[in-house]
Amino acid sequence: MGKMSDIIKVSKDLLKKYPLCDRCLGRFFGKLGYGWSNEERGRAIKRAILMDIHKRIRENDEHAIKELRGLIENIGPIGQDLYSLYFYDNPVFKKCAVCGGEIDGFIEGLSSQISSRLKELEINTFLIGARVDKKICMMEERIKSEFMIKYGESIKNEIKREIGKKVQSIGGFRVDFSMPDVVVEVSFPSREIRYQIRSMRIFGKYKKTRRGLSITKSGANIIEKLAKEFEADNIVLHTIKRDEKNVRAIGDGMLFIADIKGAKRRNIGKKLIRGNDTIIEIEKIEKKGPEEIREKPLTRLYRCFIFCENEISREAIEAVNALRNRAVEQYFNKKHRISIIKEIKCRRINGNIAECLVLIPEKLYVKELVSGTRTTPSISSMLENRCSCIEGDLLYLGG
Repeated sequence: MGKMSDIIKVSKDLLKKYPLCDRCLGRFFGKLGYGWSNEERGRAIKRAILMDIHKRIRENDEHAIKELRGLIENIGPIGQDLYSLYFYDNPVFKKCAVCGGEIDGFIEGLSSQISSRLKELEINTFLIGARVDKKICMMEERIKSEFMIKYGESIKNEIKREIGKKVQSIGGFRVDFSMPDVVVEVSFPSREIRYQIRSMRIFGKYKKTRRGLSITKSGANIIEKLAKEFEADNIVLHTIKRDEKNVRAIGDGMLFIADIKGAKRRNIGKKLIRGNDTIIEIEKIEKKGPEEIREKPLTRLYRCFIFCENEISREAIEAVNALRNRAVEQYFNKKHRISIIKEIKCRRINGNIAECLVLIPEKLYVKELVSGTRTTPSISSMLENRCSCIEGDLLYLGG
């Protein structure tokens, strides 16, 4: 197929056997020429065929008039005017053998529908994916094979490209091939549309000013409010593995990292989400990439009020305050944890009550560290006493 005449001959042979719309005919030569749509290619080829037939008719080629009558049903409305010069009947045009005459309306209709939906979703970037009925793909491949066509492209590629271009034009959205806000998958010819919204990852601080609440329980209702603000399908927490119910989270608060899945709103413009005596302060929002978040070890700083059965000696307080990086073992939920107490600073309030600042890895439980329950050594053993944490506040959770 090296000459233009070869393209015209193959196209004419195609149209003698199969009715093809402009777009589907042009797509069989989609890799030839640049800057044209397949619809423009197909229309140009049909016009060239009709011009050649008309030329031959005017040169009294008796076969040309028969060829026109034989092609008209498959070549479509573009040949109506020339046909009417020589015949008095009105031809009945056949539906395209590949797309069934559906592809133009499909591209136009879904482009408008998708643009409207993306505006509702507050989307900036998108990518179009396509599913095409197997029978259509098989017909297209059969024709390519039958006529040894090697410069064609697939109907799937055309659908993705043309809808993408129109959505860009209509709504001003940008195509992003690496990390789009949403992947829109269209199905031809069923017109089904699926929106795969990319998750967002938010970073911030979580604070809790009242005891008796937990971020994962309905009492705090902060996660429900966060999901409502983003109109999200789900919230996945990455950092707050344990929100102790009887401990407030104050001071600098707890490092908060979460994935917002299926968000219908992405530009909420809010920095504070308030629940029942709980707050999430949003510091940053970004797209969630394909990589998973690396969970680095986190540290917790507690302020604990400790009550002991016996009077606490000053010597015991001084000994505890001198400790740094002390190994400790805990047994919870059939798990054996070995970790390090980074630092403890205590002051005696009266005879058997002390206030302590305890800096420990996240995986250690502070109340058990105080009492010695399933924990060795403990603050009780270090004070040579039997103690319990009567009140605690989490001042910091972070890296």
